[in-house]
Amino acid sequence: MIVRNVSESKTSGDSLLVFHQGGVLSPLLFSIFINTMTDLLSLPYHLYADDFQIYVSALVSDIPEAVNRLNADLSAICDWSRSHGLLVNASKSQSIILGNSRQIAEVNFSGIPQVTFDGSLLPYSKTVKNLGILMDSSLSWRPQVAHVSQKVLGAFGSLKR
Repeated sequence: MIVRNVSESKTSGDSLLVFHQGGVLSPLLFSIFINTMTDLLSLPYHLYADDFQIYVSALVSDIPEAVNRLNADLSAICDWSRSHGLLVNASKSQSIILGNSRQIAEVNFSGIPQVTFDGSLLPYSKTVKNLGILMDSSLSWRPQVAHVSQKVLGAFGSLKR
């Protein structure tokens, strides 16, 4: 994460405050820095060290309105980030619709708005990694079990050599 001092003019040069990923104090500094941003949000969220998640619950029929509410909060985050000199990498962000398999089958993905951040589309993923655990849209354990099984088989293969 890079924070630019937006109060200085370009002629005086940008001063940077850098929180290095993996640094001992980085999660604490990030939490302190980002604390005021959460006051702008209307939706529930989770903060984990240097990770931020925002979510909304809705019936399948209400998904378009829920996405609009999500986009409004993402727009507020974008504005806050710019005003505080925070560079957010939208390409590392993902969106997913979660529900049971029947509910997911009812979702008309072509009929709902796209999730966007700073002009970048955050396409709906079928599988995301959340705190090291692979989750699919129906909250089954299949992707995680397949991933762990593949790692175990690879480890067994290394032991055979």
